[in-house]
This record gives sequence, C-alpha cells and structure tokens, in this order.
Amino acid sequence: MAEHEYPGRAAPQPIADCDVHEGMRSITELLPYLPPQWHMYFNRDSLSRLPAKHPYLHPQGGTRLDLIHPDNSSDDMFPDRVREQLLDRYGITCAMLVGTYVHQFTAMPQGKFAAALATAYNDWLIDRWLSFDPRFKGSVAVAAQEPQLAAQEIDRVGGHPSMVQVNLPMPSPQLPWGHERYYPIWEAAVRNNLRVAMHVSPPAGLLGAPSVHGWATSYMELRCQYVLQFQSGLLSLVCNGVFERFPELRIVLLEGGFSWVPGLMWRLDQSWGALRREVPWLKRPPSEYVREHVRFGTQPMEEPPDPKHLLQLVDMMGSDRMLMFATDYPHWDFDDPGPAIPKRLPADLRRKILWDNARDFYGFPEPAQTSPSAVAV
Repeated sequence: MAEHEYPGRAAPQPIADCDVHEGMRSITELLPYLPPQWHMYFNRDSLSRLPAKHPYLHPQGGTRLDLIHPDNSSDDMFPDRVREQLLDRYGITCAMLVGTYVHQFTAMPQGKFAAALATAYNDWLIDRWLSFDPRFKGSVAVAAQEPQLAAQEIDRVGGHPSMVQVNLPMPSPQLPWGHERYYPIWEAAVRNNLRVAMHVSPPAGLLGAPSVHGWATSYMELRCQYVLQFQSGLLSLVCNGVFERFPELRIVLLEGGFSWVPGLMWRLDQSWGALRREVPWLKRPPSEYVREHVRFGTQPMEEPPDPKHLLQLVDMMGSDRMLMFATDYPHWDFDDPGPAIPKRLPADLRRKILWDNARDFYGFPEPAQTSPSAVAV
C-alpha cells in the first residue's frame, strides 16, 4: 500500500491510534474466564441479549464490509489480522483497544453479573490480545453501575504494563458522571496512574434514551445526536468539580467529535462568570479544566468543507494539545491516518495529532525507530 505523502516532511513518524475495537466471535469466549456461578446465563434464550444490545439497525452494518467473511466472522476478531491490517499497514506505534461489548456492560441492570463479565473480559483481553503484540494497549472494562466493584477491578488489573486506561461509555448509568457515586472509579484510575476513555455508546438499558427529547427515528439522526452524550457528560464532570477534586484525572472522549467544544467552553465560562457563587468549588474558569484534563479523539474526523475552518476550530479550542488521532477500526466509518488528517494542516500540528498528544497523555516513550510502513508526514 502506498504511503500518503504530506508536504514539508519526508520521514515516517510514529502514530497512536486511540480507538481500536478488538472483536470476538461470541461472548461465549468469556466462559473459561467466568466463575461457574454465572454460567447459567449463557443459555439459548439469553445469548442473543448478552450484554444489552444496540436498539438501532445500521443500514450497512457497523463493520467494514471488506473485513467480513462468509462464515460471518470478521478480521477484527483475530489479533494477527489486526496486526497486519492496522498496525503494520499504517505503522501504528500504539493502538488503544476499547472493545466491542465492554461499553454495554454498564447498561445491564444485573450489575453483579455485569461486573463478573467485565472481570472475565479483562482476563480474556490480557490473555488473547495484550500478550500478542506490545503495540496493543488495554482499557480496563468495568461495570460502572457498581462503582465499588469497578474500583476493585481497576486495582486488580490496572497495574498490568499494557493497561493504559479505564473504559467507560459516555452516557452514565442512572446518575450523571459528576455525581459522587462515581468517585471510587476516579480514585482508582488516579491510584493506578490510568487515564479514562469515555466512548460513545448506544442507548440501551441503564444508559437510557439517546436524548432528553426521546428516541430518534433513524440511525442517521441517532449518530448526529451522539454529541449530546458528550456535552452532557462533560458538563457534569466540570460543573460538579470532579477535576478540582481529582487534579490528576485525565479523560479522553472518543467518537463524539470536537467541533462543539469551543462553544461549550465559552458558554461554561460565561455562566461561571455570572453564577460562580453556586459552584464555589470551581477555582478557575471551566474552560481551563477542559483544556488541562480532557482530550478528544479525531474519529469521525469533522473536516469542514473549507480546510482553513479546521485550523480555526483548533485555534478556538485554545490548545493544539487536545486532539488525538483515532481510526475506529474496524467500523464502517474507519479513518485512514493519511487522508483523515488534512494535508493543509501545519506539519507540527499533524505530528501532535498523530503522535505527540497521545504520547504526552499516556506517557508513552518515544519509539527508537518507526516501522518502515508508517505513514509519511
């Protein structure tokens, strides 16, 4: 595959992919890792509903058609194929695995069972993926509706050298993320020096409707509504002082876009200026907490028709450190690291998006050398 050339730089550079979905043939792959007391749920009736399913049908299907095989398997289910098709083909230095089922564990009303599934998933992830290639980086799956059990699970596997973050859906179960109910999760993440990835998730179970206005009538409408998950979740974290209480907490928001961020920060700062007596725990303008504590995955890349407007968006965010590249492999709207990052962006900004920002966010070492198949920038 030919490399994508960018003006101004000739040498390949490292790339971090912050949103990779490793798959599995069936959730029954977790059975060997699950205590026998939970096997009763793996019956013919329940298997089609484990865990809480996406309520919307996709007109194409969520996975790239070129990755699907006649036996209904897909390449994302096999570490060797993901290594070949993603890591080696695009020169990915670090790929953050965020799973397929894991965001839905938090949607399950049977919280203790969901927590057991998360534990089994983490053991499966370590055994099958993290031991296969050091470029695969893990995200600790938890059932956030059981915060104490989630914290215990973070402590159990958070010290694994390839675990880099805690994995959460962006919509919260029952109470907003800024509520003190979830403090044990933030405490455990900080205690284990892990970041927190908050990923878009389908409306199901405890995660509720896609918006306060109810249910969209098409997948297209739902996809556009997803930004509301992120705005509501981020507002709750900032306004309830989570970042003030946990100054070492760092989060990345995945598959929620970023074009809405400047307007939200402006509105927050304006409201804080007039109403700060109501939130005395906020010691600084809210936008400062966002810039310091929050990063945003680029996929799906929100590129305006006029490329100069993308630069203006970054400028309005007030920092070039907030965007981190993501492919969303193996999904239908996968972003190739070459064309996904517009060629008209300055070389230093492209490098920050593709590597530097993730390196600093996760604390990755600079690689000794870059794969010869890496994207040239």
